[in-house]
Amino acid sequence: MLDTIDLKLLKQCNKNPEQSLKNTISPLLGTRNVRTLYDRMRALEAKQLIEIDRSQKKVAFVKITPKGEAAIIGRESPAPQEGARSP
Repeated sequence: MLDTIDLKLLKQCNKNPEQSLKNTISPLLGTRNVRTLYDRMRALEAKQLIEIDRSQKKVAFVKITPKGEAAIIGRESPAPQEGARSP
């Protein structure tokens, strides 16, 4: 289950595709410490919500996956109205 911090990280990845991991977490540094945010990013990668490209030395780039985009949309979409039916 994703919490507020996870969603903020996913939105940051979505807003700036293929930016560095460091730049992705920097807007959230006031909410959690650096190690916690890196751990969160690894957890999002394990859930296949983001991809972290570590092919270059000393810098990792983050990209959101379609599954990650769906997680953002799913959390932002309101729940269906009671009595609403799909065709």
